[in-house]
Amino acid sequence: MYRFGLFLLSLLFLCLSASHSFGQNGNITGKITGNNGEGLIGAIAELRIAKDSSLSKAAATDVNGEFVLENIKPGTYYIKASFIGFNIFKGESFSYDGVASKNITTVKLTESSIQLKSAEITGIKPLVEVKADMTVFNVENSINSTGSNAYELLQKAPGVVVDNNDNIALKGRGGVMVQIDGRPSRLSETELADYLKSVQSTDVEAIELISNPSSKYDAEGTAGIINIRLKKNKNYGTNGSLTAGYAYGEEPKYNTAFTLNKRTRKFNIYTNYSNNFGKRYNEFFLYREQRPYIFDQSSLSTREFISHNYKAGIDYTLNRKHSFSIMANGNYNTSDVTQKNRNTISDFTTLQADSILKSNQTAEQSGNNINLNLNHHFTDTLGNDLSTDFDFGYFDSDRDNFIPNEYILPEVETPLSSTYFRSLMPTTITIYSIKSDYTKKFKKGKLGVGFKVAVVETDNTFNFYNIENGIQSLDSSRSNHFVYTENVNAAYANYQYTIKKLEFQIGLRVENTQSEGDLKSEVSADDKNVKRDYTDFFPSAGVTFNVNPSHATSLVFSSRIDRPNYQELNPFENKLDELSFRKGNPFLNPQYSNKIELSHTYKYATTLSVGYSITEDFFAQIADTIPGGKSFLTPRNLATEEVISINISTSQQPTPWYGVYFNGSVINQAYDADFGEGRTINTSFVSVNVYVQNTFKLPKAFTFELSGWFNSGGVWSGSYKTDPTASVDLGLQKKLLGDQATFKISVTDIFSQHLGVA
Repeated sequence: MYRFGLFLLSLLFLCLSASHSFGQNGNITGKITGNNGEGLIGAIAELRIAKDSSLSKAAATDVNGEFVLENIKPGTYYIKASFIGFNIFKGESFSYDGVASKNITTVKLTESSIQLKSAEITGIKPLVEVKADMTVFNVENSINSTGSNAYELLQKAPGVVVDNNDNIALKGRGGVMVQIDGRPSRLSETELADYLKSVQSTDVEAIELISNPSSKYDAEGTAGIINIRLKKNKNYGTNGSLTAGYAYGEEPKYNTAFTLNKRTRKFNIYTNYSNNFGKRYNEFFLYREQRPYIFDQSSLSTREFISHNYKAGIDYTLNRKHSFSIMANGNYNTSDVTQKNRNTISDFTTLQADSILKSNQTAEQSGNNINLNLNHHFTDTLGNDLSTDFDFGYFDSDRDNFIPNEYILPEVETPLSSTYFRSLMPTTITIYSIKSDYTKKFKKGKLGVGFKVAVVETDNTFNFYNIENGIQSLDSSRSNHFVYTENVNAAYANYQYTIKKLEFQIGLRVENTQSEGDLKSEVSADDKNVKRDYTDFFPSAGVTFNVNPSHATSLVFSSRIDRPNYQELNPFENKLDELSFRKGNPFLNPQYSNKIELSHTYKYATTLSVGYSITEDFFAQIADTIPGGKSFLTPRNLATEEVISINISTSQQPTPWYGVYFNGSVINQAYDADFGEGRTINTSFVSVNVYVQNTFKLPKAFTFELSGWFNSGGVWSGSYKTDPTASVDLGLQKKLLGDQATFKISVTDIFSQHLGVA
């Protein structure tokens, strides 16, 4: 009944968008064509005031070459029209009463005698664009992204830190909602990292960083939203591209890709395919003191992988008001992992090594991810805009782990004892959602309303096997089946209003969450089935003072939530090795965050911001111990997390041949919790993050790039300290065949000599 009501609400939006206007001035319409009388798409129509030639209004033509100049006051004007490859048109002046709609005579442009090939564009499109509501990292403009994947691109994005445990932080804060093409990912940290590592950089167009989302966006993600926007060919006619790449670090990696699309006035049909294969190498070190022992663990892993990514869709423009689209994209990947673990166990008092635990593990894993989207978009000349999306997502993964545990003496490596395990972990995630967003002009401002219904179903099986004398047997006491279902129903309203130099925005989002976690295992427990039903309100507000065209100051506030995922809620034990395991917490509560940020932008290129956030019921991975020197990780709600951040970013082009981007952050994280006598957390850390990229446009169509980043280290999950990391990258690009082909070569982390070619 509830969903049916939302469907009726969507129809009501459509009726409103087709019928309402609020006493505005009239419109001026027209059409721009070429010599052959066919409409020109994307031509610019400018309405100029006849008295002083100042600009009153401008608009771009649609697929039929038609334009609409809205809400025009009475006066005397003339039309100026322009389009690439055509001569500029300047019409005769005319009077307009500001009431009745006026259609002017068709403007026919004549082709210019100047050939485009003789014109050279010397400017450099900025790597990073600072917009009013987000920061956009234009990945496709970065030479040094060659040979990398989406996971590695995130490490270079301004204000983003990715640690060795696949945790993502934005401006010093965890709890980031990662979206792919605007659709939330429901994967765990490890699953998301595996997926992003399978998406090569050539498939990524841009990364959008939204640290203070408005009420229009999902409230999920206390740190904000990172949207990874994949490429979609929008060129007219029939066209395509081919890409091949090679990268070498500790191990070689390869990638190939092709795109093909055909676009007309009514249709755009497109398809993309890419693959990525090779080997990746990773190191991980963990030092832990647990009386009466010290554990010094090292892990060296090699991952041999292959991934296939695909995307296809059709866009259809019915008329000037209605358009429809259908899109499917997905990923299939497999990998074989070899991991050499060595854990030296020493006496806490004497510091003498007592024994060594060797666990040389192997894993076979595969993942399949499919997403479908249906979209309808309505817009008219009165400022009404309605967009409705139906989404379906399916993810399944299989992981087969072999875990040997061998204790040896530290000096002569004499075997002491050994145990062998195997685990099988199939997982499926199914996502259904419908959302609708409607905006219209209202009371001299812009009103936005909408709703979203999302259902996520997760089915996770964990089968544990003991291996003795080469024979494996299922250990039902360590195996389980966990099913988690979550339904989020949301509605929002948002209003924007401008008074002279002040822009105001205020919004409210309401989300009702219904969830159930059901555990099936032979081990008796009181937490096998946990149901929840709660409703939250998330306000957002902002004010911007446009001092002049060069200066703008903004103050924004937002309220956010992080809901635990299925792995964090599953109470069963997942053994990592003989001495450590991981378990979820079915009573883990959501964490709530309030954030306020003050920023100043200079000439749309330089932004200085200061932010403060406080998170209640902050949940983190807490290490606890049991007798025998064994430890386990489990998520718990800490008391509070407070973060103060200062960030500066600038994108400059001092000369036509040189561009530079700089981003720097100073972040203070403070944690306060009390779990009883002798078990308290009251600490703070300061971290510094810097990213710099220099781009040089050289003669003969060469472009050179020098970039580097540095993270001073900080704190992860409220209780773990991370070490500093840094990288310096070089890249060179050459345009070939009249700019129809591009050759790129880059060296990532030049002190480790990781080479990429595309």
